Amino acid sequence: MIRYFLVLCCIIITACNSKKTADKKVDSIISSEDTTSIATHHQPKEDVKLTYLDSVKRNILANAQSSSETIIYPFSLEGSFSAEGNEGKAFYFNNVVNKIEITFFGETGKAFYSYQFQNDTINVVQQRFNYRTNLKEVKSEKDIVKGDRIAFTTDLQGKLISGTNSEADLTTFFELKKVVPFSLK
Repeated sequence: MIRYFLVLCCIIITACNSKKTADKKVDSIISSEDTTSIATHHQPKEDVKLTYLDSVKRNILANAQSSSETIIYPFSLEGSFSAEGNEGKAFYFNNVVNKIEITFFGETGKAFYSYQFQNDTINVVQQRFNYRTNLKEVKSEKDIVKGDRIAFTTDLQGKLISGTNSEADLTTFFELKKVVPFSLK
């Protein structure tokens, strides 16, 4: 009986220590996951309420080597955008986003979205790729075929400037605005 008690105590102590280590690692990674803990953990002494994007800006700037170099912020969108997940990167130069790339992975293919920022407009290209075979059997670029390509231009508020409204995926753009700051200032 005492052996079981000692084993149980060892398991509890190990679990507590590994949680502390994991928490330290999470704090050092730029992430777009836990919005409330980031905002409250880094709350300034003044009575200023931070938003999620303010927290992201602080984390990006804290991990940047220099503001004159291109800063890359990796992120992923939450929600049901694709069956197999997504990966995105925002590229900042002089503390302003100049490009966002995001890839959505699916069972039958993937989609690559590119947002190129120019002053108050954004040129968007959405390229679909289809797999010739099952996702698990894709071995090389030969197993992937280009599919539909949609290009359009929008303003910073998501108003379509050029392109076809029925084809433009503006929902993804509005989600990007929630998790990716367009300016680090």
